[in-house]
Amino acid sequence: MNKTHWNRLEITAMGAFLADIYKGIESVLRLFIEKIFGESMEKNDAWHKNLLARARERALIPEGIDKTLDGMRRYRHLQVHGYSIDLDETQLRSNVPDAISAYRAFVDHILERYPEMAESQGE
Repeated sequence: MNKTHWNRLEITAMGAFLADIYKGIESVLRLFIEKIFGESMEKNDAWHKNLLARARERALIPEGIDKTLDGMRRYRHLQVHGYSIDLDETQLRSNVPDAISAYRAFVDHILERYPEMAESQGE
């Protein structure tokens, strides 16, 4: 484990970073479900969970990251609603690498299935 402790500002920033990784994934999933597949998403208390379920049905999520995405979804809820004011540095340090790996797996999966998405990025 890294012996350098994060200060309160760094812990808060890493907490926001972790939530933003998930929000980015969720935004891409909404783009596909609503704009590309033309399906409407009812905005109710369970819509974040329902979005992941629809994305799984459409094979938009690669295997092996379900548990991490569900954890990120729950964490996003805590972060957005201000419940995570007392973030735990040890837990953040543990979760950030998994979130980054899940994000990379997600991007690779989408670009493999939809290579035209990479073309618009100049790749």
